Amino acid sequence: MSEGEREAGQDRRQRRSISPLVVGWVINPVALVALWILRELDLVADQPLWAYVGVLWSGALVCAAAELWFRRRPSPLPVRCRVVAHSAFVTATIYLTGWGPALAIFYAFIAQENTVRGSRPWRVTAFWSVAWIAVGQVAIVRGWAPSLISEPLVHGVAAMNVLGVVFVVRMAAAVNEKKERAEDSLREREDRFRSLVQNSSDLILILDASGHISYASEASLHLLGRAPAELVGLATSSLVHPADLVSLRRGVRAGLVAGPVAAPLELRVLVADGTWRFFEAVVSDLADRPSVGGIVVNARDITERKRAEASLERQASHDALTGLPNRLR
Repeated sequence: MSEGEREAGQDRRQRRSISPLVVGWVINPVALVALWILRELDLVADQPLWAYVGVLWSGALVCAAAELWFRRRPSPLPVRCRVVAHSAFVTATIYLTGWGPALAIFYAFIAQENTVRGSRPWRVTAFWSVAWIAVGQVAIVRGWAPSLISEPLVHGVAAMNVLGVVFVVRMAAAVNEKKERAEDSLREREDRFRSLVQNSSDLILILDASGHISYASEASLHLLGRAPAELVGLATSSLVHPADLVSLRRGVRAGLVAGPVAAPLELRVLVADGTWRFFEAVVSDLADRPSVGGIVVNARDITERKRAEASLERQASHDALTGLPNRLR
């Protein structure tokens, strides 16, 4: 796969991730209300609300700024900046609650969000999650951060959760790697199929289960006088001569059973100038192949051959000088 295609896939994965602005305007207010309720119930450390507001919204703003600044720059830096900022502000939030490492599960959400962008950031996510947990533990030792878990128990909890965070991050990356490989493999097969059929002089169509055209090769332009885009979505019955529709249906059924070894069909097909041309078609059922996903019709124009056959038949049955039918003996 080319570097451009890989970057295109990465860009698609980035667009599927959650925008930091969504985090700031939707998730953060919910988190703030939840923290206020927990503080009123004495379930978190008694910290002023402005501290939570500052941490939550500054985190969202920094992440949004990094995203906008680096969005179109071909560099891994935007993902790294996002990971560092996310993990830093998650660390500040969970350590403000007094529960610190006990809430390390929130790093898993960072991992999930960033591995949507591709499997590569998992090491960066794991490293900075562990690094910020270490910073939080130092803050507890120094008395800069509250802790509802007594020492040294809080450090044991941190050690166990570090292992858990690394495991979860790696598992999320493994799942995403498998998905990326499947997507890349499918894309390569599709590209290989397209490259084979695009340069073919035969007309190649892919039909869906309802008989509508989902793909047409470039040969349609000089064989039918119609661009591939004009054919996509059309029912095959609208192109085939009414007298040949029964033959078409039988041929499709035979092709579904016997595959490409089925006998070829001879059909009259409507072209752009309103005339009918003869085509010989072979039908194959490739609906179970992800790179194709439909019924493939491979057709070639045999109009000139049919005319030649008709001419030979006429010559055999008519007098060459008078043009009259030969007398039966």
